[in-house]
Amino acid sequence: MALSLWGSVGESRRREARARLYVEHLMADPPADIVLRLAAAGDADDDHARWELRYALRAIGYLVSERDALDDRTSAEVAHAIDDAHEADPNVARDRRAIAQRQFNERLRDYRAALADRTATAAPAERIGRVLLSYARSASPSNADARFAAEVVAELIAQCNAALREAYGEASLPMDTAPSELRRGREDEKTGRRGG
Repeated sequence: MALSLWGSVGESRRREARARLYVEHLMADPPADIVLRLAAAGDADDDHARWELRYALRAIGYLVSERDALDDRTSAEVAHAIDDAHEADPNVARDRRAIAQRQFNERLRDYRAALADRTATAAPAERIGRVLLSYARSASPSNADARFAAEVVAELIAQCNAALREAYGEASLPMDTAPSELRRGREDEKTGRRGG
């Protein structure tokens, strides 16, 4: 029994370390040229654009962990690690951390809604890109601005997927099995349902 308990504690610590490793990637600052380009598409405020890109990376990183991780625990662990990273973020004054957390949560909600919108004809990166532009205060984005934002979002998604694989390892699935099917199979096992 004692060995089993120690084993579970060790596994929990390993999982927390993987989440922290992943979130380190999400706390990176955006490249200066992308900041300037988003500012030009928005309200011309470089600092505001920098913060919107920081929030976007963190929110997209969380959504990637929620959508693409095979283990249901991963997104909860990532959310906890993001909260810890926000508390220690040297870019935010201690008396502004609650405001920064609220702003992040608002963006996460809106990015999640854009990702989940099944009625839209635009690709997910384009939908999320339009939300990014709205938060950057782009009143009437041009087609070039919309393309730029979609490209930024697509790159962030790709980077987050790569970081998730680096932190948690590659998924090992049979060639004919999609991750969603594996998840459904696990749910069926939990509830005692049989596929048919």
